[in-house]
Amino acid sequence: IAKFIKLALKNQDITIYGDGTQSRTLCYIDDNIDATVNAFLSPEWENTTINIGNDNETSVLDIAHKIISMTNSSSRIVHLRPLKD
Repeated sequence: IAKFIKLALKNQDITIYGDGTQSRTLCYIDDNIDATVNAFLSPEWENTTINIGNDNETSVLDIAHKIISMTNSSSRIVHLRPLKD
């Protein structure tokens, strides 16, 4: 997201690998840190996988469009070949 914002503020192309339908779940850094620290300090989470995030998925393409809109940028979205898994 930070890279997209920097490019949008400079009206430079925003590159997306693939078609942009990859999704992300986002959360505030403070919430992420709180959850991480709480899990670390609580023995009930020992040896357990914890997913810190939320259940609202947003596509990479939607994030790019939103950033362009919010920054009033003239950036274009350029699609590159998908990265190898």
